[in-house]
Amino acid sequence: MGKVTIPGFEPDTFNLFLQYMFYGRYTLHESDPLEDGPVLDTVKAWVLGDYLLAVDFQNYAMRCLYPLLLPDDGIKCQVCIGPEIVNFCCSNCPPGSPLVELVSDFLIKYWHSGARIDYDSNNYEQWDTIWDENPAFRNNILCETSQTFKVRARAPQNIEEYLITA
Repeated sequence: MGKVTIPGFEPDTFNLFLQYMFYGRYTLHESDPLEDGPVLDTVKAWVLGDYLLAVDFQNYAMRCLYPLLLPDDGIKCQVCIGPEIVNFCCSNCPPGSPLVELVSDFLIKYWHSGARIDYDSNNYEQWDTIWDENPAFRNNILCETSQTFKVRARAPQNIEEYLITA
C-alpha cells in the first residue's frame, strides 16, 4: 500500500483532513483546555487546508478555532496560548491571513489578563524570536494593546471576518 507524505505536516494533522473529507467534520483528542493541544491541532489543520487549497476545510477549522479563542459574550475564554502557537501561525501564514488576524485579535484582547497568554520568564526568548522575526505583527500587537480594555474587548467582531470567501 502506498504512503502519502506531505513535507512539513504531521500524520495526525493529515488525519484531521481525511476525517473531514469522509465525515464533514473531525474530532480532536480531549485535553486540558489550558494546554496547546486542541488549539494547536486546529491551527495546524487550517495551515494544511491553506497548503492543499481546501478552503472549506480551512473554514471548518476556523469555525472550530474561533469559539475556543473568542467565545460569545458571557462565556469565559478557557484556553491559553503560548509562543508555539503564535510562532507556528507567523511562520506558516502570510501576514494578514485570517488565521494570523484571529491569533492577533486574541493576543490583543487577552494580553493584559495574564491567564490567557503563556508569557513568562520560561519563554521570553521564544517570544523575543517571534517579535524579532515578525516586526509588523509585533508592532500591531504593541499598538493595539495600548488601547483601553473596552476598545480591545470589542476588536474582533464575528467569525465571518475570519472565513475565506470564494
